[in-house]
Amino acid sequence: MAGEIQSFSFKSIVCMLDNNEATGFFEGDDAIMIERNTDTATPMIGADGTSTVSISADDSAMITLKLQPGSPTNKYLENKHKRQRNGTLQPFAVTVRDTSNGEGGSAAQCVIVKRPSRSFGQNATVREWKLFAGAWQDRTQEFLPA
Repeated sequence: MAGEIQSFSFKSIVCMLDNNEATGFFEGDDAIMIERNTDTATPMIGADGTSTVSISADDSAMITLKLQPGSPTNKYLENKHKRQRNGTLQPFAVTVRDTSNGEGGSAAQCVIVKRPSRSFGQNATVREWKLFAGAWQDRTQEFLPA
């Protein structure tokens, strides 16, 4: 409908790590990012000008969570990271969903690939966690199963 005003609020975003809601996100427009590891399709143009598009089967993604230093989610992820570094790999589920429109996605098995760098100074600094999802499944309000 033309002229319709829409809104967005981060308060409608829910991020779950297993059954624990992530809280204490840092400021900015990229507090949660999900980025695919590969392009969906790779085009190739032959010497004779014919083209082929290879469709990737890679559903993996990198998930970035930007947290405040005092976020309780830091402690939760630190404990998981410590166990992982000690040789106990326990993949965990991650779900991100916008409750206002149903957009988001999930992965049943994720692992920590990078813990945050830390800096200390006058102001609070971001704690950026990088997670790997072997099979991220997007869910959108227009999502139509095949």
